[in-house]
Amino acid sequence: MRRRREGPLDSGRWIFEAEDLREARERFEAFLRQWRKEPEVVRALRMREGRIFEYLRLPYWWRKRVRTTKGGENFFRHLRTFLGRFPGFKDEGHLECAFATYLLSQREKTRVGRDTPYHFNGISTGG
Repeated sequence: MRRRREGPLDSGRWIFEAEDLREARERFEAFLRQWRKEPEVVRALRMREGRIFEYLRLPYWWRKRVRTTKGGENFFRHLRTFLGRFPGFKDEGHLECAFATYLLSQREKTRVGRDTPYHFNGISTGG
């Protein structure tokens, strides 16, 4: 099996695991030196350099939350799965009701934990 070549996004992740701005900038400069043969990548990052490390101003425990889109991706993946249970929507009101039901179910999962009471009865809704 052929191994995939590591690209800029893959090799640049370690920049954002830095503890402070000094370390992040050092890693950033090392990354740019590594990818100097890809001028589009270097130019795009240099243009945004002033905004790249804004997340470091936040408290430490918030940093991972703001530098990833995983929460948003998970939200939409679960929403698509949930809405897939409906055969279709009669009108906008029906769609709003389904969406509100989804949001309430997520709030209940947060309150109760991953296993909500209906899981204990052997009933699976696929969620």
